[in-house]
Amino acid sequence: MDLEFFDNNTENTTFDPNETYSFHIYYYVEIPTAIVAILSSLANALIIFMSIRFHVLHTRLYFYLANWCICNFVITVSAHATLNVLGFAEIVSVTALCIWLETSFAFMFGNLVFIAALLLDWYILTFTNQGTCSIHCRRYYKLIAANIWVLVLLLLIKSIFYCLDYISMPLLVLIVCLAYFTVTVLILVIFVLRLIKLKLSSFVVEKSNLEFKLALSHFLCWLPNVLFLTVHIIFQLSIILEYLSYIIWYSNACVIFLLLYFNDESFRTCLGSLFHTKFKSSKKDNKDIPLIDV
Repeated sequence: MDLEFFDNNTENTTFDPNETYSFHIYYYVEIPTAIVAILSSLANALIIFMSIRFHVLHTRLYFYLANWCICNFVITVSAHATLNVLGFAEIVSVTALCIWLETSFAFMFGNLVFIAALLLDWYILTFTNQGTCSIHCRRYYKLIAANIWVLVLLLLIKSIFYCLDYISMPLLVLIVCLAYFTVTVLILVIFVLRLIKLKLSSFVVEKSNLEFKLALSHFLCWLPNVLFLTVHIIFQLSIILEYLSYIIWYSNACVIFLLLYFNDESFRTCLGSLFHTKFKSSKKDNKDIPLIDV
């Protein structure tokens, strides 16, 4: 995607609503990017559907993961490369582009917050007083998710009003950057604390680290794109590197699907039931606790 609009978004305070923005289309890199984005959209949709459809997947893990995938689905299904290849974004108004970008940034923010919530939930239940914390996490997980969605919608509405008033204000861009940095620090801190707990305590039993793998996969898949955009501010980099970073980022949903398949017997069984087949079991399976009130 041409980054000219991002530059204008951070430097100009206003824009002309009647102005049009023409995308620069590079089919040799945009077609592979669009294919990965579509595959990831299907992976996100399948995970969301299975999380709702199968009772055995009504767990804290899949509750947070379904919300995470909803945000991810909006990002991948509206990927600029897909819109370019399909011809939907050849000529668009700046106002429409502004709203589209702000919507993507809002769901990126929600994506990151749901990852942080899932990671904290896993750490608390695994490495702290599991009896008391389990009760609190089970009681308030829906409230936490509702608050996250309210925050996402409020930020989105505020940014859309900026677009409709023809004001270029990179509010969500800055918030997403801050959220990514915060989640990065959170992953590092929890990784260090996890190692300390496992080494020093003989009472801690880590039944599964699937949640940590999922959070880490998102961080690693998004990292090349973050590094590219950071370096691109100073140096002009190749368009191939840009789209390669997007391909790696968009592929995260496929990575999540594979992690669930190879680490969670329940997910694999439900997938086999959905497609009327039976998949080979694995010895390293996640034993998550169903969200059934007692």
